[in-house]
Amino acid sequence: KAAMAGAGIANWKSFHGLTKYPTFDALFYGTDPYDVDKEAAYELFSPLTYIKRIKTPTLFVHGEKDPDVPAAQAYEFHRALKDHGVETQLAIYPRELHGFNEKAHILDLWERTSSDSAVRLKPPNGGARRATSASDSCLGGEVTTLMMLIRQMWVSRPRQTQPSVHRLP
Repeated sequence: KAAMAGAGIANWKSFHGLTKYPTFDALFYGTDPYDVDKEAAYELFSPLTYIKRIKTPTLFVHGEKDPDVPAAQAYEFHRALKDHGVETQLAIYPRELHGFNEKAHILDLWERTSSDSAVRLKPPNGGARRATSASDSCLGGEVTTLMMLIRQMWVSRPRQTQPSVHRLP
């Protein structure tokens, strides 16, 4: 098995200091991130709190210019996994925001999820994955269909060994 995180929050306290939505987390948790008596919510929901328990190989993908969830979140999580000996890759897509718009970046993303090293990401039955996030659910089956088409197109391409951190052109 493996995991893939796209524009994910690793540390809610650092997210608060970097995002363009600094009031989101305070509203969500009903507390101030600097209130030491109530900061437990920030730690409780930050994946980095549990880093010593994480063993699943993880691919991180992130837009370099993402103002919603800054790329620093992916760098933080990636470094923590590496420091704890967990297999991980990080792909930073230049010029991209919270979603990807450049065709080459979209194709690269699907290539990464179709590669030999990402075989563990595919559903066990070989079928399409189910929607797992709000953005997937809003688009219904269109995301799954697009993913299947692009994956089929790229699955037969030659694979290359890739370094741990990638900065794309």
